Amino acid sequence: MDEGFWTVSRNITQGRRTWLPLAWLFLVLACLLLPAAGWMFLKSPYEPKGATSAASAFIRDIYADDWQRAYDLTFKNGNTGRTIDEFRAVAARQFCGRVSVLKYWSPLQTHGNRLRRWINGVPLDQDQVWVEFHDSASGCMMSFEIRRTQDDQWKVFNFQSHAG
Repeated sequence: MDEGFWTVSRNITQGRRTWLPLAWLFLVLACLLLPAAGWMFLKSPYEPKGATSAASAFIRDIYADDWQRAYDLTFKNGNTGRTIDEFRAVAARQFCGRVSVLKYWSPLQTHGNRLRRWINGVPLDQDQVWVEFHDSASGCMMSFEIRRTQDDQWKVFNFQSHAG
C-alpha cells in the first residue's frame, strides 16, 4: 500500500517539474507583454464619440431633408442661423457634395491624456471639438465646430466647407 502512495506522489512531483518551466516562461512573457500593451493603449488616440456622432447625425439629417431635426442640433447662433430659414440658407451655401467620410478631429487626445485628466480631477472631454469630413468623389471638405452645452449635449456651433 505504501508503494502505491509513493508512486502516485512521485508522478505528481514529476508532473509539477515539467510544468514549472512553462509557468515561468508564461510569467516572464506576461511581465513583458502587459506593460507593452498598456503603453500602446495609453498612447493610442481617443475618438470623441459624442462630438463625432453629433456631426454625423447633423449631416445625415441635412441629407434626409429633415431640416427641423438638423436645426435642433445647432446652437441657433449667427454662424448656423438664428431661424430655420437662415439655417437653410447657410446650409445651402456651405454644403457641397455628400460628405460622409470622417477624416479627423481636433484637438487630438490619447487614452493616457484622459487617464491623467481623470487622476487630476479635470473633466475628461474637451468642451469644443473640430470634426473634419470629406467626400472623395467631389473633393468637398467640411469642417464642423462642435461644442458641449451646459446640459452635456454636443451641438453644432459652426460648419463650413473649405479648400483642401
